[in-house]
Amino acid sequence: MPCEYRISQKFYNFRSYRTGKLFYSPFKTAGGKDKIMNLEKIMNVLSARGIKSTPMRVVKNNTEFHGLRLCLPDNPTISPVVYYTAEDTTEIFLKKIDSVLNLGSVQINSSNLTNLDYVKDHIFLGIQRNSDDLYYLKKKWLNFELYLQIPLTVKGLDGIGTCKVTAKLLQALGTSEKDLWNFAFINSQSQYTIHSFGDGSFYFVDSSLKTAATALCCPEFFQNFCRTIYEPGCYILPSSTEDLIILPLSYLPYTAENMHRLADMVHTVNQEAVVSEIQLDPVVYYYNYYNNTIEIAATYEKEI
Repeated sequence: MPCEYRISQKFYNFRSYRTGKLFYSPFKTAGGKDKIMNLEKIMNVLSARGIKSTPMRVVKNNTEFHGLRLCLPDNPTISPVVYYTAEDTTEIFLKKIDSVLNLGSVQINSSNLTNLDYVKDHIFLGIQRNSDDLYYLKKKWLNFELYLQIPLTVKGLDGIGTCKVTAKLLQALGTSEKDLWNFAFINSQSQYTIHSFGDGSFYFVDSSLKTAATALCCPEFFQNFCRTIYEPGCYILPSSTEDLIILPLSYLPYTAENMHRLADMVHTVNQEAVVSEIQLDPVVYYYNYYNNTIEIAATYEKEI
């Protein structure tokens, strides 16, 4: 169907736009020659070492930074981010990462982790597929799970880190788990921004913490969006944990066939253009303005 094809093309174009910056970063050297740093190759090298990594893009003071978030093998609650520059080659960036993994030269500034006044303003939601990990606090929501995270500064490397909140940290803070979730929900909502893409019938949600998919837990965010564009509802497509795609209801009739086609499209695009570490399940969500609710509209069904 022509409408479905247009949506699919936009989705592919969007993922190409996003991953083109995340995975392959061409720079010009002083001599004018192109130099390509292949992050996908670096991620494979790290994976072979048992280290999970996720591409990151952060904007600070109108400047864009790119790097990898690392999951340290001996401390899964802390995830430092290592950035690369225009001069870095694959070999140089791997050396930077190696220096980070040598924890003798890295100091995690965790002094604020047990300061409740600090945590109240600096705790945010994280999102991922459902898992069996019981090491940190998490909450089931729709078909995914949320966790609590606190940004950290890391000395000894040009980057940042995050700490997932555990039961032990909760006890040290001397507050209730309910209060921490409330703080995280409030703080996270202030991080979401929405942008139009293409001809204006296609939107995406971004977040300064690269966890925009947590907006799925905040129907008020989509209520404001629908009110602004005078729509009774919208479709929400999880491009990744980092961003969401929004289609106004008027762009496509809400039928079971259309919803399943969208779910199939999400599955295909995520398989081809999104690394597994930041994928969510191939599901299409629907936001109803009148009820102010978000529900699952369709889930990808694997053909047997």
